[in-house]
Amino acid sequence: SHFMPRLRSQPWWDAAEFVWFPQLLQAFADVKREVLAMRGIGEGTAVKDERWDEVGTKHDAGDRELAEHGKWSELVLLNADPAVASMVARNRKRCPLTLRLLDSIHAASDMAKQGVGESTFSALGPHAHLKPHCGSTNTRLTCHLPLIVPDGCSIRVGEERRPYREGEVMIFDDSFEHEVWHEGDVGERVVLLVRFWHPDILPKQYPQALHHMKTHLLMHKRNVHLPPLQAV
Repeated sequence: SHFMPRLRSQPWWDAAEFVWFPQLLQAFADVKREVLAMRGIGEGTAVKDERWDEVGTKHDAGDRELAEHGKWSELVLLNADPAVASMVARNRKRCPLTLRLLDSIHAASDMAKQGVGESTFSALGPHAHLKPHCGSTNTRLTCHLPLIVPDGCSIRVGEERRPYREGEVMIFDDSFEHEVWHEGDVGERVVLLVRFWHPDILPKQYPQALHHMKTHLLMHKRNVHLPPLQAV
């Protein structure tokens, strides 16, 4: 994992602290309308589950091991990974109002553009559980905007567990241990998931933070692929 010193560290954040919070609330109805269409629930031409992929099958393969029991799928909106480039381009056309919102949040759009963050629609099916895990860096925060919330859905970050409520923005530091539950019998919990730069990192500091992150990642990959030691 990558750790940057001198950044505020707390599991949960007050959404009202962020200047783009009112934009999220204002866009909620439009974003929900688009995600319903992409699930084949509301008005629109999309077929149910079209363009949604099981998490970890197209990229970030390690995430696939986090889900147990129920289904965990996503629709990628912002991500620089070439493996999902065609999906991102297609979804930009299908969800224009959601993408307009994401493009307006510079801390999120820049992080995705630089290849160290992403934004998705994330769907969790009945009886699903995302096992306790930690994000790879403290340089980002994560926002969940709950769009569809059946009974029995909650998330724990650190030692505090909170219920999902439709339209109530949740912002947390995923470098803290966290896990997610859908303990209901019906329906899918769908959120707009947004990764964005930690607010203590100013926009002019993004390039420096990015350099540190990529240097660390390169060192990690080298260590992982070191040849085995020969017996003496």
